[in-house]
Amino acid sequence: MRITFTSSIFVAWAVVAVAVTADAESRLLLQYPPNFGTFPATTYNADGERLGSAVFEISTRPDGNVHILLESEIEGSAGNVVEATLGAVVRKDGTRALRILHERSQSWDEAGKRLVLVEIDHVEGTASCIPADQSLAHEAEVLRLPKKDRVANVPMNLLFLPLVQGKVREISYQSFLCRGGPRFMDFKAYAERSQPKGSPHPIVVVKFGPELGPMFSWIGNLVAPTLAFWFDANASGTYLAHRMPLFSKGPDVMIVRDGISPAVLPAIP
Repeated sequence: MRITFTSSIFVAWAVVAVAVTADAESRLLLQYPPNFGTFPATTYNADGERLGSAVFEISTRPDGNVHILLESEIEGSAGNVVEATLGAVVRKDGTRALRILHERSQSWDEAGKRLVLVEIDHVEGTASCIPADQSLAHEAEVLRLPKKDRVANVPMNLLFLPLVQGKVREISYQSFLCRGGPRFMDFKAYAERSQPKGSPHPIVVVKFGPELGPMFSWIGNLVAPTLAFWFDANASGTYLAHRMPLFSKGPDVMIVRDGISPAVLPAIP
């Protein structure tokens, strides 16, 4: 099953001159992707058994924006399509960066039924949980993004690059969740580096999850799914794989770029 998003929902922006108000833009400035292109991948379960196909794509649009698309599925079962559009900006020091403009996530369950559409419009400053039934779209639940918007649901491969490159020790941000009602949740990510046998470079594992505080973090470790990204610790910090549910409370899967064996990836710390 393939779900396609129409490009008409995205607004064309000039490269650098991203015209948004001060209170309606992401505060997260992300690095440019180390690699552009279409990267075939495979969906596995936690034991390394193949479940289905996947594809990861990073491209530049004619307006200069960067577009990220990830499609993954279990053959004949559940799946997910996520995408993000990021606009180019220039930092005060003259270096280029990317700011998230839009994010969307659409999943379907084991029976092929579409689930709630998650949409984050960083330009308008809104985050929406939209019913899968288009006739009920007027009942979408919408929240205003925080004034200091640090929400990121999709471009985690770019958000985590400073960790991979050793520039920071941890990253704090927020995710927008729809299950159980729309809400923002604080997340934290940190990295571990190892040199697995058979890998030409060290591999960095970035583990991330809800930031519950020291009193409740042990509870989160017991009940939360295992969320992680793997990167090659080469000069560019190439994305290799990630592990997370296809949707909230859905099957926990690993998406691994083709040509990489799941067995090579170090265990999650």
